Amino acid sequence: MKSFKITVVILAVLSLLAGHFSPYHLKDLMIIEGIGIDSGSDGYAVNAQLLNSNFLTDELPKENSTFTLYENAESVSLAISNMQKSVSKKIYFGQSKLLVLSEECAEKGFGNKIPFTVQSLNLRSDIALCIFDGKSKKLLESGENGARVPCESLLTLLLNGEKAGQCVYTRAYEITENSTGDIALTVLEYNDSADIASIKGIGVFSDGKLVKTLSGESTQGFLILSGKLNELEIELYDKKLGKVNVSVQDIKTKRSAKTQDGRIKLHCDIFCDLTVKSAERKPPSALDKSDNERIKSALDRKLSHLCESAFYNCTRVGSDSLRILDTLCLSSKSDYEKCRSDRQKYLKTSLLSLNIIIP
Repeated sequence: MKSFKITVVILAVLSLLAGHFSPYHLKDLMIIEGIGIDSGSDGYAVNAQLLNSNFLTDELPKENSTFTLYENAESVSLAISNMQKSVSKKIYFGQSKLLVLSEECAEKGFGNKIPFTVQSLNLRSDIALCIFDGKSKKLLESGENGARVPCESLLTLLLNGEKAGQCVYTRAYEITENSTGDIALTVLEYNDSADIASIKGIGVFSDGKLVKTLSGESTQGFLILSGKLNELEIELYDKKLGKVNVSVQDIKTKRSAKTQDGRIKLHCDIFCDLTVKSAERKPPSALDKSDNERIKSALDRKLSHLCESAFYNCTRVGSDSLRILDTLCLSSKSDYEKCRSDRQKYLKTSLLSLNIIIP
């Protein structure tokens, strides 16, 4: 009986692995690491960053390990089809790690098309998405501090940026069920002198179009309200202590929503721990109860400011990138049904209620 169970498990694993095998040999494939989509003369310009075939050999090439293919057509799928016809090997998209939209393309309304593009190209569900404030080809061909595969370096930039409270690390599976197109993607810019990309902020969408880029404090507030930020370093000012540097840790956000007097009201309970790292006029070990209470009050005001900045910068341009209506639907389906027919009106007049809880 035991040997029978082992056999069944082995067969099940083999059947799962079989689905990942390809009839093509690796040397017959052109492996795409990243895709860039721009507005083109005929509709869309598509750039594909591919691994240099030498990269698959034992001898590592001295030059960049990627090169870029380019096609322009009235649709992304047609551009990809033309790209495949222009090369002798099979183009393989399953390895793709990054999809970049140009800022111009995002402003014209590509947000709603992202789920279809991901599905039609058979891209990975965890492919990362971002915006570039120039032509995506430039980003895909960037030096990125000598990175052999620029997309790998860009992914690290996005991941570390979210942890630091500077951007969002958005993957395809997070937006495939978002029918409104009100998504949020990191906007990257380029430093020509250093030949590297940097984070510009968070781009928020409304009805599939990029409508605003959040930066600085609004970015941090967006991540807190979205439940994506675990810790944050903040500088406060206290009348007795001067500058106070604190570490805000274990940030957790609990959300609910309702309609009140004809307006949506989003309520957030924000839980966090506080550690004082330094104070200008007194060492942390010498702080007394009144000092700690003032610091907590200052942190409460600061976090409230961050969240309010993000909330109203999104809602006043009609963006539901914070998924306020989704929260309303979970809290009260009847309230959600009232607001769904005129979502822009309800979003632009919505309110935020906060409760900052610091032990």
